[in-house]
Amino acid sequence: MPYLIASHILIGGLCLIELLLIIGMIRRLRQHTEQLRQVSNPVLGIGLGETPAEFQAETVSGERLNRESVRDAVVGFLSPTCEPCMSALPDFVSYAAEAGNAVAVVIAVEDEDCGDIVAELEPVAKVVVAQREASMPLAFKVKGTPTFVAMKAGKVAVGANDVQSLRATVHA
Repeated sequence: MPYLIASHILIGGLCLIELLLIIGMIRRLRQHTEQLRQVSNPVLGIGLGETPAEFQAETVSGERLNRESVRDAVVGFLSPTCEPCMSALPDFVSYAAEAGNAVAVVIAVEDEDCGDIVAELEPVAKVVVAQREASMPLAFKVKGTPTFVAMKAGKVAVGANDVQSLRATVHA
């Protein structure tokens, strides 16, 4: 009988220790989840609610763009050599057609041919072909492509690296 009581006390103690460890893990997971929520988009250096720096850009059709001209626009940063960008291109074209006020910035190296991507984007968006160091990508602090930004009243409302996330967040 004393062995039975001792084993029950031992098992009960182990269960209590395990319960405390599980509570600690849950608490830690909640902290990590909150920290992940606070992390900004990995490809967009500018934070939500921030205003991009002033910039000057010219579209392929000769229209001049600045910070005020993208005040309430959807802006996409794409590269013709980026496979995820090319995969996201049809979705962005569709979304840009729906949004009505879209700007596509094709980030290209000097000798890259951007004709195909420009031809696909031009009917639905104002297209800028620029290098990564140009003023528009720098104004939005773009770290990588694809990057999609929804602007509201001159501030970054949504930043995403895929059109589905952008669409879901904007229409939520």
